[in-house]
Amino acid sequence: MFAEHPQCPRCGGRRTQSIAYGMPVDPQSWGPWISMGGCCVMEGQWHCSLCEHAW
Repeated sequence: MFAEHPQCPRCGGRRTQSIAYGMPVDPQSWGPWISMGGCCVMEGQWHCSLCEHAW
């Protein structure tokens, strides 16, 4: 799944996650390829799990 995600523009890492916004019913059921963005929708769509950069 990570192979389909973009490379981090800051560190070049490939372990990026898509950011999902809202209040999840069962966050433990989400895979490691999704980052929880909270209830307030922000501009970012991607998150790097290596350097914590969001874009």
